Amino acid sequence: MPLEGRVALVSGSTGEGMGRSTAFTLAREGADIVLNYGTFRTDRQAANHVASAIRKMGRKVLIARADTTRPAQVQRMISQTLSTFGRLDILVNNAGGAWEQTELTEVDPEHWRLVLEAEINGAFYTMRYAVPAMRKQKWGRIVNIGWHDAEYSAQPPYDYSIGKAARHLLAWKLAAAELKNGITINNVCPGAIPPLEFDQAVALAADPRERARHVKPNPQDIAEAVAFLCSEAARFVTASRLVILGRDALK
Repeated sequence: MPLEGRVALVSGSTGEGMGRSTAFTLAREGADIVLNYGTFRTDRQAANHVASAIRKMGRKVLIARADTTRPAQVQRMISQTLSTFGRLDILVNNAGGAWEQTELTEVDPEHWRLVLEAEINGAFYTMRYAVPAMRKQKWGRIVNIGWHDAEYSAQPPYDYSIGKAARHLLAWKLAAAELKNGITINNVCPGAIPPLEFDQAVALAADPRERARHVKPNPQDIAEAVAFLCSEAARFVTASRLVILGRDALK
């Protein structure tokens, strides 16, 4: 398995979308997994359900409750990871802000603040505390989940698009400096991707034949792209923006 011996932290990884599928897929590839959930995203019961499925794959799991917009909680989560596994190799910044299709003059200022904090500050804090361990190992993979149209769309939601565009820029700004430390930083930028039922997500991660039966994009397509960027095959791929169009492109 190409990621055997690696440890991957996937933020926002216990819901019904891309984070959960990414956690399953990195586990399939051999990585032990740190599952993260925040106070407003999901609950411990859902996290336990995801963890149980990953353990059945033969991988170890740490469940870490942390709001990624709170630096002290992020620092504690990274410390927990290092204390439990002794290393951190992969960081997937999946947790983000809520999508609301709202005209600019109708956007609630508090919603604007929360979305930008989740998209920008959350990604910065996880990178801030994960990178030192990766530098020490001389190996690391960071993948930000962005948005395919973030820089170019002139339509709402403005806060969400601006937050995702900032994630893309953050990766671009940091990537060249970290490559000498064996760390790559990339963006996977999906379009509109519908969620999956739990059993569907497990089956799609496990079996390529099951994936072939799905003709429209789903969270597993995002997870496979993340897994590639975390592999040795992508060791010099950095500062990239990998676009995966969603179901809207297939209408």
